[in-house]
Amino acid sequence: MRCMRPLGPSELSIYREHLLRLDAEDRRLRFGCAVDDSAIDAHVRRLRVDADRILALLDEEGSVVAAAHIARIGDLAAELAFSVDGRWRRRGLCRALFEHALSWARSRGIRRVYLAFLSENGAMRTLARDVGMSLQVNASEVLGELMLPSPTPFSVLRELAAEQAALWPAALRPFDSEADPAPAFQPAA
Repeated sequence: MRCMRPLGPSELSIYREHLLRLDAEDRRLRFGCAVDDSAIDAHVRRLRVDADRILALLDEEGSVVAAAHIARIGDLAAELAFSVDGRWRRRGLCRALFEHALSWARSRGIRRVYLAFLSENGAMRTLARDVGMSLQVNASEVLGELMLPSPTPFSVLRELAAEQAALWPAALRPFDSEADPAPAFQPAA
């Protein structure tokens, strides 16, 4: 895994490619219903570059293998959505994205985050509980809600430093795939 970073408006095509690689079941879990390629195209075209943020985990070739979509709802709230390529699951990627998304939101004064997912999505339910979300089950859907603490100078500095470090050119980062065959993100114990 090369890096986690926000995608710029000119990079939305690699986010689109990631979503198109999801199989039918993964698309249903991500969007809450069956979606075809044209629905994904429409979703990416509707992204608001001034209000939405895509945090992405990129592999060594620069392809998105996991993503968090943070959709602002006014100034004080946001909705989160996550997707992970099937072959990259069970490595703690969604947890890492979730924690970074919460940090990003808190640093920008967002006080409340929401997460909607299908009730059968046990992995998302566990993760939402682990980060402290209150969960409300409505038939086939679960709505998670979390109040975020106010940002502090330290929390803002920490998040901005992490984001700036991720924007450094990948060529400047040491990477030796022979020396470290383990995945970059390990699930938290």
